[in-house]
Amino acid sequence: APSIGVWYFIVAWHDSVANTINIKVNAGVTDSAAHSTGISISSNPLIIGAYETGSQAFNGAISDVRIYNRVLSANEVKGLYMRGR
Repeated sequence: APSIGVWYFIVAWHDSVANTINIKVNAGVTDSAAHSTGISISSNPLIIGAYETGSQAFNGAISDVRIYNRVLSANEVKGLYMRGR
């Protein structure tokens, strides 16, 4: 569970080869779930920190968001994590 006043490094990705969606917090263990339906393609705007309607807004700070069109290697993720420490 997240703690108030603590920054977290979160990486989330879809692996189309392994058919999984994944998340890693800080340098912890990767949590994965099967996901074989791909990603959605939409004309809706990308909104980070709330639903597209603006509801359920995140009450905190979000910094340094990056979006890649590929799965990052373990070394790339580690490098990003170490850079922020």
